[in-house]
Amino acid sequence: IGEETIAIIIQQENNSMEELNENAKLIAAAPELLEVLLETDKDLCILWAQMLELEEANPRAEGLSDLIKSWRDRNKKAINKALN
Repeated sequence: IGEETIAIIIQQENNSMEELNENAKLIAAAPELLEVLLETDKDLCILWAQMLELEEANPRAEGLSDLIKSWRDRNKKAINKALN
């Protein structure tokens, strides 16, 4: 094995270790991230209900509840992915 091949192998091992470290950080943060997603879902639910009321009172607000619902749907996808 030549020096160039050894250098490539060492670089690949370093990259693998860096990736493992980054994955470990994500795993360690997962419970807190899930908690934030769950809290955000509650907030979006409240906001969505308020926007429905606002849309009834003010036609210029039309479509805001749909936008918020799309945010909530996206958030729920992430929650479901974390729980399944």
